[in-house]
Amino acid sequence: MFNPDKKTTNPVFNQIRHYFGFVPPVFVAVKADHDLLHALWQQTRAMYINNPLPPVLKEKFFLYISYSCDMPYDLRSHCIMLKKYGVSESEIVALLQTPLPTAQQIDQHVQQLRAIPETLDNWPKNDKSLELMFFACIVHLFLYHTHASAGCRKELQRLLGKRYMFLVALFNYIHTCHRWIGANPEIYKEKDKQIINSFDTAFGDATRLHTVINEQFERAHRQHQLTEQDLHTRVRPSGLRCQKQSKSELIWGIEQPALW
Repeated sequence: MFNPDKKTTNPVFNQIRHYFGFVPPVFVAVKADHDLLHALWQQTRAMYINNPLPPVLKEKFFLYISYSCDMPYDLRSHCIMLKKYGVSESEIVALLQTPLPTAQQIDQHVQQLRAIPETLDNWPKNDKSLELMFFACIVHLFLYHTHASAGCRKELQRLLGKRYMFLVALFNYIHTCHRWIGANPEIYKEKDKQIINSFDTAFGDATRLHTVINEQFERAHRQHQLTEQDLHTRVRPSGLRCQKQSKSELIWGIEQPALW
């Protein structure tokens, strides 16, 4: 449990805690320096909180990417925020158990996106099938970056128009958080009691989601230990930005029920 210096960091931590109801783990990584903490908080406000993309989308995407990449921090913080936005436990579990999209499935999605003639007015929240396609494409684009499907990138740019820059901002913010977390995995060995209490209040302490999150937390730390033992395991094929490959071999089919 951290205890930020009151004279330097407490005002910023108070702002963070006031917004979230707790201090998300990433801010602990920079707690020792007021300027870095303040800069990360300002970046969070500009690129994440005030980002006009739908709040539920941002939290779902952040949670799903972090879970799929086995990031070594407690993902309860994202679940708590999704609960505040009205997302049920069963929906969150379904999200986390949704496999990564394969290249073939992305190609199918791109073909369907090309059939949409004009730039969309808003993020496709009312069309669940279209929303699923968008989500799959942004997951693919985030994970593969420069190795991602050119058609996927082009269609997202075309359909989102000026809003595409906010998607890029979201990507950059999540990359920043993951880098801070990846550089400081040791500080997450002790789970934050405030986050745990908030999670238990929202979902209970013996639910399926509780088990899924705990399993991911332990798996992420085992992966980190293995990586420390053999740095060569950090080589990621085809530009993939996370270690986990097995999910992409499962089915993210167009026929799969829409989750978002």
